[in-house]
Amino acid sequence: MWPRSALLFLIFIFSAGANILTAQNDSLDRIIQKASHDSVRARLCNEFSGKLGNSDVASGIYYANEALKYSRSAKLQKAEALALVNLGYSIYYQGDGDSALVLYAKARALAREAGDSNVV
Repeated sequence: MWPRSALLFLIFIFSAGANILTAQNDSLDRIIQKASHDSVRARLCNEFSGKLGNSDVASGIYYANEALKYSRSAKLQKAEALALVNLGYSIYYQGDGDSALVLYAKARALAREAGDSNVV
């Protein structure tokens, strides 16, 4: 059995980590909202989702979905394909490999349609 002080310390550390992630995401959201166009927002969201995809899966999924929204709004197929790849990456790290493969297949088809061989 763990001593009570050790358990309190662990609870404190985990809650502090959650607060840091929330503050980080709030800062990223402010950067995105200040962007001048949906194409810039899509690029930023793709960058954030790619960086966070395996360490903070929930944020990776959130920013990949935001990238999808902005890339579709701006009609950017390459950015949309990358958002699908990033979403698949996060979904894979969430433990759902089958859904990740479906997303990768959609991304590959979209990238081919857009003439982009770099996405997948």
